[in-house]
Amino acid sequence: MVSWGFAFGRALVIWLWCIVWTIVGIMIAVIVTGGSLLSILVNPSGFLANPGPALVGIVLGIVIGELVTTLGILATIVKVSVDGALSHHEENGHSQPLPLGNRQVEVKN
Repeated sequence: MVSWGFAFGRALVIWLWCIVWTIVGIMIAVIVTGGSLLSILVNPSGFLANPGPALVGIVLGIVIGELVTTLGILATIVKVSVDGALSHHEENGHSQPLPLGNRQVEVKN
């Protein structure tokens, strides 16, 4: 059984990485969306004549930013959880490999 301190420590790491991934996703969304908005500001009559490409760029920027944020957060949760489980397994003096699916992972001593 893991201690509450260990669990909250891992939760803090995940929370901090979530902040990082959120900032990265927002930056990607702003850059892609900003390019589309800049094209509207440079040529407003072209936007009024054919708004499709600019609107697609805006939506695409938001979707890509959200995907990067979501996948980054999910990958962080998996990585921190597995690393925590392996380190906890190692700290408890277990030297046998952990069975993971069809393969086994050796725990470094």
